Amino acid sequence: MAVFMTSPRDTELSGKDRLARVVDQTPRRRPRLHEACTTNRVICTRESIIGGAALLRQRPHRHRAQAIEALMSQRMERVVAGYLTSIENAHDVLLKLGLPLIILFLSGWIIIRTWVSRSGFDSTGFSPAAASALFAPVLLISYFFVLHSIMQERIADHAALVIGYGALFAPTFLVLVPFGVASLVKLRRRRKALPNWLWCTAFAAWPIMQVTWALWLFGEWE
Repeated sequence: MAVFMTSPRDTELSGKDRLARVVDQTPRRRPRLHEACTTNRVICTRESIIGGAALLRQRPHRHRAQAIEALMSQRMERVVAGYLTSIENAHDVLLKLGLPLIILFLSGWIIIRTWVSRSGFDSTGFSPAAASALFAPVLLISYFFVLHSIMQERIADHAALVIGYGALFAPTFLVLVPFGVASLVKLRRRRKALPNWLWCTAFAAWPIMQVTWALWLFGEWE
């Protein structure tokens, strides 16, 4: 039976060798790990910087394009509104005043007639055409008000526009709107319709009051 004996020195040296190997390997591994982490950080940092720069470059272009489109659409709306509100000759009177008035009258007539027929109201003595004729001038004024408001930019201009329209067309709103609303309310509550002489009086008094009021307001009435 053979027994192999090792000296204490060999044991000590082997322990030192092991420790030396660990010490030698540890610095080698640490710099590699450190370099890898540093490299990954640099790559991530570069990618984030490049991606952020690309986003920052794209966002101003998108916002700028959207702003340009909004500005162009606003200018186009103002051009169209200016054309529709400018009346220079008789052709413009027929096209820009008469045609919208006819369209509004026919639209109101169809809507009121459909509402009455579907609701099943007793329409004895009620005329959808007369009710639509009461609302047509009011809707025409509202139409021109919307066109003029498109051309305004500041809040003060919008407020002045509201005051101007309210003051100029006060007889129209005070005469036609109450009669039109009263006729619809009476029809819905199944009451007796407004008499024909009252309709005729309203239609006859409205233009006289409107023209007289406008002349007095502009200082032409003495």
